[in-house]
Amino acid sequence: MPWGVYYSLEDEHRYYKKMKEIVRKEKIYFIDIFGLWLAFREKYKKLLYDGLHPNPRGHEQIFKSVLKFLKQKKLV
Repeated sequence: MPWGVYYSLEDEHRYYKKMKEIVRKEKIYFIDIFGLWLAFREKYKKLLYDGLHPNPRGHEQIFKSVLKFLKQKKLV
């Protein structure tokens, strides 16, 4: 399933903005995985199977981000 046929970066960005709005309102933790992907610029596509779902390298990056967040919040 190629990127852009069913998914678009714009769709993901709208979803991301809405999630940030909700977590801010509800005062809950938010780990910015979308921002992580964008920080990789075009290289983030190499972390995905189909343009949306992470491959093993993508899951590794998610794990690192989640672990860093949990350590910063002193939750682990």
